[in-house]
Amino acid sequence: MGWLMIKAFVRVYWLDLLVAIFAVMSVSFMTLLLPVILGGLVQGGIQLIWETLGLYVIIFALASAFRVGAFAHLSNQMNDYFLKNGLSAIFTNPGSSPQADYRQLKSDVDKITSVCEQSISQFIRNIILTAGGLGLMVKTSWALSGLILLLLPICLLPVYLLMRRYRATLHQLSQKEQNMESIRISYVAYVEQIWHYQHEFWALNRISDQMQTMHALRRHKLVYRIILSFLAMSLVLLALIGIAYLALVINVQHLTMQTGDVLRFSVSAFLVAIAISGMSELQHQVMVMRMAVGRISALIQYKKIRSKNHSQLIDLRHVNFKYQDKIILQDFTLQVADGEKIAIVGSSGVGKSTLLKIILGQISPDSGEIGHQFESCAFLMGELPCLMGSIWDNLTLGAALSEAEVHAGIDALGLEDSGIGHLDFAQPMPELSAGQKQRLDLLRAIFQKKSILVLDEATSHLDFNLQLKINDYFYSLKQTIIISSHQLDFIQRADRVIFLSGAGKVEIGPHAHLLRHSHTYRLFMKEMNGDEENAH
Repeated sequence: MGWLMIKAFVRVYWLDLLVAIFAVMSVSFMTLLLPVILGGLVQGGIQLIWETLGLYVIIFALASAFRVGAFAHLSNQMNDYFLKNGLSAIFTNPGSSPQADYRQLKSDVDKITSVCEQSISQFIRNIILTAGGLGLMVKTSWALSGLILLLLPICLLPVYLLMRRYRATLHQLSQKEQNMESIRISYVAYVEQIWHYQHEFWALNRISDQMQTMHALRRHKLVYRIILSFLAMSLVLLALIGIAYLALVINVQHLTMQTGDVLRFSVSAFLVAIAISGMSELQHQVMVMRMAVGRISALIQYKKIRSKNHSQLIDLRHVNFKYQDKIILQDFTLQVADGEKIAIVGSSGVGKSTLLKIILGQISPDSGEIGHQFESCAFLMGELPCLMGSIWDNLTLGAALSEAEVHAGIDALGLEDSGIGHLDFAQPMPELSAGQKQRLDLLRAIFQKKSILVLDEATSHLDFNLQLKINDYFYSLKQTIIISSHQLDFIQRADRVIFLSGAGKVEIGPHAHLLRHSHTYRLFMKEMNGDEENAH
């Protein structure tokens, strides 16, 4: 799946990619030219050597700068491309945790751009250096190259064994860091309870113990890395000494070499050894990038799948949902016609808000089918977060409205005298009271002019007469409206009532029908009427 997204990126930015590849190939071939130049100049005069090397250094520096610039530009293009596509998926069809989706997206995009800018060019360069260096070695002396290749596995065995320990430590450290992050998040989520029960030192000690374990693993990782670097360089130096000894001392047929050939062969072998020693870490970085691209691709594919084959009406079929061990919905099916008014009722904690979130796509059911477009719904679910902007930005949220239309909506809902009508729309939204924010959130949901309006206790904090006026306004609309409410006036006038009695049991029908045929519903309404009379 990740490869499909990489291919899509290549189709768009193929020219930038070609420039970057050309840049790294230029640097690689300039590097491979060094042993050839040194081998040819060894018999020349000192002035010729310095002039040639000076020109070589200037050209190599220019090629290196070109490579850095090309890959920095390519990484910026990748950052914009993956971030744009990921944000498009999140905004067009958010899941149950869009904030977590965005944090993961940003983390993955940062990994991709970092690997692209720092590691991919080195990875490609090392592949070219390995292949080119081996070619130069074989061309200079095929017999000596064959002898070295026979001895190479013995030399690399300790490096391989140490590399396995290093990779295992990396894996353990990654797991510990993920576990540590989960512990921190869970403790922060329950910080009030931890503080209330005076367990803050217990929590800090638990976190400290986890950090001590991570520190030990990091020390092991550092030691392994130092030993690996030392061992790799030592083997390279020993290999160079061995090559020089074999070439100059051992007089084997077809193995005797000139001084220039020895220098060319030795430098080529050195370049190959350096390239191979860095391949493992670079390969790990490239794998990290592939995993990040795969997660972004999965996020985008998931959003696309969720938005296919939907109709405009509410359509839930055989939906099941369980929270921990509590059954909320069991084989629940609901189809809502265009313009229908639906009331959702039930005791506190029975799952009314959960059902609304499933309708909105904010929670995915354990099983079942949802056959409507989530983006056709406007909603008000509790206190919504404020945009960092003015009241107008929050109120319209991108809707093309005039100030006259906004005031007309305020008048129609009877909110002119409720602290809303005289607000300065240029005022920052976060400065308002909670009650004012709730009224504006209700207006915002209505102003979006969606075909479905989903509300969770939207009028619960308003006075009784204002609730009745808002209900009249709701029933004058042609939109489909689904409200979780304890407001008797709306329930009685609703086309259908969805009554959640607990343990996954749901009864659906007009208010009068449920009163006649459901003993549980009659008891619930009797209790609710008593509460409403006490409230008024």
